Amino acid sequence: GPYIPAASRLKDVTWESQTCTLGWSIKGTWLPYNDGCEIQTLHNSLNNDTDRAVVVSGDNFGRLKLLRFPCLSSEAQSRSFRAHCGSVAKVRWVNGDSHLVTLGEKDQAV
Repeated sequence: GPYIPAASRLKDVTWESQTCTLGWSIKGTWLPYNDGCEIQTLHNSLNNDTDRAVVVSGDNFGRLKLLRFPCLSSEAQSRSFRAHCGSVAKVRWVNGDSHLVTLGEKDQAV
């Protein structure tokens, strides 16, 4: 693609999905304090209906965290689930956001 010298030109771009663990629209997935948790993977639903859009993150403790998207506040309500015995290697919404697939790094489970 073309070279874009100023990142500010991309601030209002609507991307198809969010997989980078750092970004303005998902800053609320990170805790305001350091408890040793690191977000390893992240994916937002591809649903364009803003009332139903969600983001899921996987951390180094094997937990999944489900929040509304965009998530701008670390105080946002969330649901947490224990998914793997070690780091969550990858999370992806599939089949029109009806299913979530997760991969465990240590347990190698799907």
